[in-house]
Amino acid sequence: MSVESIMAAVFNIGVPLAILAGIFGFRWREGLWGNTVSAFCVLFSIFFALAWWETVANALCQAMPSMLYASDLVAIWAIFLVSLVILSELTRALSRVKVLFLLPIEAVGNFVALGVLYVLVLNFFLLTVELAPIGAEQGVQPPGDSLLIQTCRVLSKGTLEAFVDPHPFDEYGELRKDHLLRRQVLMKMAEGKEGTIRIFYDGSVPPRKKK
Repeated sequence: MSVESIMAAVFNIGVPLAILAGIFGFRWREGLWGNTVSAFCVLFSIFFALAWWETVANALCQAMPSMLYASDLVAIWAIFLVSLVILSELTRALSRVKVLFLLPIEAVGNFVALGVLYVLVLNFFLLTVELAPIGAEQGVQPPGDSLLIQTCRVLSKGTLEAFVDPHPFDEYGELRKDHLLRRQVLMKMAEGKEGTIRIFYDGSVPPRKKK
């Protein structure tokens, strides 16, 4: 078995199973009410992350140019985690009484709430992988937009936009194309070859004109 196949198995099977086990293992005792509230906290934290990650990544690159390739990943996860902590603390302060339901409703509802929580966390993780500083071979064509990217783009029109310089998520539909270019240059650099790149998301070049 090759190293690539092992890594693919870890990513495609191991990571989803680890997230599933972690969510159901650590949160089952929180019950229907607690997990429903947590699902909403995670959802809105994702909204905040999608709205502000480019702005924060731009600031990171200006402050620390060495963060060029990792700034997107760091920014989106930092905003998500900070938002999640704040929202969790706010909801915990506002909802001091734990609502209990009839046993059948509690059991089924808790399972559904954890399922929703799992889908949210897994899909956010998969989305952030798109921004990871991973090398890519030359000549590879960018894949088409996933359903997840299309969904985020639709939801972001007016709902996930930042208050400063508002624009939809992946406004030009080139997220995968741009980040594949990044990955190919990163691979060239790792191999000791020269490479140049146009960066659209971190503000190192003038913004593109609207199409």
